[in-house]
Amino acid sequence: MIGNLISNPPLDSILEEFNLTDTELSALKAQQFTPESISGIEKIVRDNLMTAFFEVFCILDGVGDPNESLMEPDEVWLGLKLTEVEYNEDDEEEEEVTEFLHDEFYSTYQEWKELQRKN
Repeated sequence: MIGNLISNPPLDSILEEFNLTDTELSALKAQQFTPESISGIEKIVRDNLMTAFFEVFCILDGVGDPNESLMEPDEVWLGLKLTEVEYNEDDEEEEEVTEFLHDEFYSTYQEWKELQRKN
């Protein structure tokens, strides 16, 4: 999919600031991408996307902080924690589930890849 986008870049993006200029479009179309170069680019993009998701999940799990350069100088990050609560009918009490999104991210990705290969 990424290879197709590089070889045939879209003309319009969701945000106007991401639209490619005529010069950028011409430069991309002039490249002689090989299957190996497209595979390499796809790996780089995939790795960067997964890293971004992992970092967001760390923030949502309350074990990571946002990039300080994105915060105002006098701002203090107080943290954030999302938890899943399960109701135990036997005890009639709620229990906090301790699985974290960032801990499950890479293993769930591998499980998804396996399912894709089988289909």
